[in-house]
Amino acid sequence: MRSLEQVGASVSGGAPIEHVWAVVRSALSELVGARSVSFVADGERQVVPTIERDGRIDVHDRAFLGTGFALPAGGVTVAVAAAGTEFGWIVIESVPTVSVSREERRAAVALADQFAIALAALPVVPSLD
Repeated sequence: MRSLEQVGASVSGGAPIEHVWAVVRSALSELVGARSVSFVADGERQVVPTIERDGRIDVHDRAFLGTGFALPAGGVTVAVAAAGTEFGWIVIESVPTVSVSREERRAAVALADQFAIALAALPVVPSLD
């Protein structure tokens, strides 16, 4: 997947965190058809479902749209953590008419993991829009 390669190149190349975030945010927006994507550092997680590492989302009301399920109308979060340190949450405001496969949700977690690696190098972790 091209977006994973772009984020990986930004992280391994030592790009500034704002650049890494811009690449991650763009990749996530395209991947899951998000209305908005933000990063909340070291705060309380939003009270919306979380995309788990295996791509699962524990919700009862799901809309199947042909190739996958729509993300919950209230949005989802993705944990941003590396080496046992939790840095915060990516908050995805979803579009309920966009189909997102389990593989696409797993790719979203992989993007969050790469972002966490970049954040681990910072002395202070900022929230980012």
